[in-house]
Amino acid sequence: MKKLFMFLAVAGLATFGISCSSDDNSSDGGTNSNELIITADKYQVEEGETVNFTIKADGKEVADAEVYVNNQKAGKSCLFAKEGIYKVVAKKENFKDSKAIEIKVTKGDTGNTKKSMVLAVDRTSIAIGETIKFSATENGVAVSGFVVKLVGGTALNDNKWTSTKEGEFKFVASKEGHNDSNEVTIKVSKDGPAPKSNYLTYGDKSIDLAGSGFFYFVKGDYVYSEVIEGKTYVPFRLTTFTIDITERINATDYENSASLLFFVEQKEDDTKIILPWDITDPSQLFIVNYDGEIEANIFKADQETKFTVPLFTAPVKETGRGTVQFKVEGNDITSKAVLKSSFDGPFQAYYKVVLEDTADAKSVMSKDKGTQVDYANISSLRRK
Repeated sequence: MKKLFMFLAVAGLATFGISCSSDDNSSDGGTNSNELIITADKYQVEEGETVNFTIKADGKEVADAEVYVNNQKAGKSCLFAKEGIYKVVAKKENFKDSKAIEIKVTKGDTGNTKKSMVLAVDRTSIAIGETIKFSATENGVAVSGFVVKLVGGTALNDNKWTSTKEGEFKFVASKEGHNDSNEVTIKVSKDGPAPKSNYLTYGDKSIDLAGSGFFYFVKGDYVYSEVIEGKTYVPFRLTTFTIDITERINATDYENSASLLFFVEQKEDDTKIILPWDITDPSQLFIVNYDGEIEANIFKADQETKFTVPLFTAPVKETGRGTVQFKVEGNDITSKAVLKSSFDGPFQAYYKVVLEDTADAKSVMSKDKGTQVDYANISSLRRK
């Protein structure tokens, strides 16, 4: 079993019937005036249509200003699905909020049976030569058979696009029987975007992390455990994703993710499970494995990789939501490429992975998506 190396001391517009997207571009916004001005490409639309917003200050576009629709944070490209009048305001720190503008949404032609869909992409800031993947949903359900088109250009052969030059590129999706989707803006730079505080870097590739899932393993009627050098340990897995996990985890979510497998020492005279937020001494936890993938590039940390002990806050019983922070710094075991990650954010519990009766230690290395259960389920579990 590998030893632990430590190098440090250790949201909801659905109610209003709109779906929005925004880009991650930045701008200093101008210096002569700090009052924001927001404009729209359309001020009156029918249900299912998209409105694109532009924000300026002193005549210059402020790309990283935020859009609020009916006091709810939105994006610069919004699809309005329900009839009504919506007040839209632009905001940014150190700038004066814009005056509100109104978007009027009507039912339109009742004979129009076209549906609405929302276009999304796994990343909005990439480097030259990197590939992004598009997806589309209708009322939160995945849509297939849609076609993505570069605005002012040609349609893509599939739902992926590889950048070949620097610049900003806009995309929109279409499908028979549906209105055109919202626009999605992609910013391509020579060296790629600087990672945010929560990030994963492998070689020359980097992704931003938004959430994580907490997994435990069950074998038969008990939580899976192992005896190592005379002490009993229970393994757990924490997987970080580019999205904030709250419920079901899909197989596609693992396409850009990383998993930290670790063991927590248990009390010999008590079969009640000690969870990672229960430990009082860092030596009660040791890390076994760290692996994952970025854009189909699979990595695994070598034995010299250093980790901080993951620090958990206990999840809320009603929601299973908690927070965790940890850092990774090392290299891939095969390519020797740099492997780094930093995460200080939410995790969602509890995901139960059921092992086969013949399972051994290697089984906990798998990326089983698990089944989410509530607190009552895990609080009653015991080990042998």
